Amino acid sequence: METHVRYNLRRSQRDTKSMEYWFLIIGDNRDIVDISRSIINIFGPIFNEQTTYRGAYKKMGLRYKLLNFDSRRRPDSGWTSKIFKRVVRDSDLYTRKNPAGLEIYVSDHKWE
Repeated sequence: METHVRYNLRRSQRDTKSMEYWFLIIGDNRDIVDISRSIINIFGPIFNEQTTYRGAYKKMGLRYKLLNFDSRRRPDSGWTSKIFKRVVRDSDLYTRKNPAGLEIYVSDHKWE
């Protein structure tokens, strides 16, 4: 299985001048670190970092990381290709009240 990157965004509820972003990275540890750095470089400085969840996708022997933060930076067009070759917007990606909800989302999704 190859690395997957999903994202979602909305206007921040904490700061009207910012957008709130979610990025889910599924892959091996090296890819997760590299992609996380790219995200921070594009959107930094980030603030109001809400969550950083990590876990394992045991079916495929991979790991995942969810980044959730606010940023006032508006990236240039084509910003997704600077993160990874394929980045997909997913409106089902958001912070759940129960942290186990993310594990359910990851395990129930078809990652092809």
